[in-house]
Amino acid sequence: MKKILICLICFLILTGCRSGSDYIEPESRIIVSALGVDSLDENILLTAEYININTTNNDDSYKIKIITGLGKNMQTAVSDLETKIDGKLMLSQCPILILNTSLDKVTLNNIYGYVISEENISLSIRPISSESAYNLINANKDNKPSGYQIMSLLRFSENSLGITKGDSLVKILNRELNDLYKIPFVEHNGTYQVSGCNYFKGGILGKLDLLEAQILYMLSEELLPCKISVGSDSVNFKKCKIKEENNILSVKVTLKNMEKINSFETFKNGFESAIVTVLNKFGYTKPLKLRIVGEA
Repeated sequence: MKKILICLICFLILTGCRSGSDYIEPESRIIVSALGVDSLDENILLTAEYININTTNNDDSYKIKIITGLGKNMQTAVSDLETKIDGKLMLSQCPILILNTSLDKVTLNNIYGYVISEENISLSIRPISSESAYNLINANKDNKPSGYQIMSLLRFSENSLGITKGDSLVKILNRELNDLYKIPFVEHNGTYQVSGCNYFKGGILGKLDLLEAQILYMLSEELLPCKISVGSDSVNFKKCKIKEENNILSVKVTLKNMEKINSFETFKNGFESAIVTVLNKFGYTKPLKLRIVGEA
């Protein structure tokens, strides 16, 4: 009985010590709200926006700080970042990963590899693209974290833009080597807005404007019902049916509010031209047959 009691005491002491070592004091937690990656002189520039919880008020405003780290890869850039904080970098609540449009395939693979290996980063983090991750984060001038603002933008723009879901990080990580993936392109013009998407296929990287991005999602049968604008006309996209036969790509698009189109012929020609432009970017040159119908 005495031996059992001694073993029990030892077990409690050991487990207590282990739990205590994992505990991080609240004032030592550096909660990252946005993480951005740029290329800079053959290095990675890592930008982190974080919330200073010691000075955060209860009036929906935050004390936000921005720090950067530089390194040859994600591992060394993160290490450099950590030398500039007095506490533990908490990435588990970071909603947004901003990727510079100029990042090459090797760097992107390094970023994704780091995300997989780093248990502190949630796989639900949303990848987006920007001309400059550093500038996008620093464009925020109010007291609300840019990462949370961008995440809200993506959620609430699903029904208006149709493309903001993008490809999840899990889908990107599980894709075949040369499979296409795409992420929303975000910029700041007085406020954050989605203005298109970036696509990646094999070693090819490119940017599409909003209409072209909607067409790419449509051709991938992933475009949500939304408003599309061709020239001066705006209509509601409902669904699309795509079929390839006899060496012809047949695309049937169902729209709502077609009566608002000023000139159906002009609208169709502009829409068809935009579809061909997107197809050509991927080397697709088969004839296109476009049919546009109204919702019954």
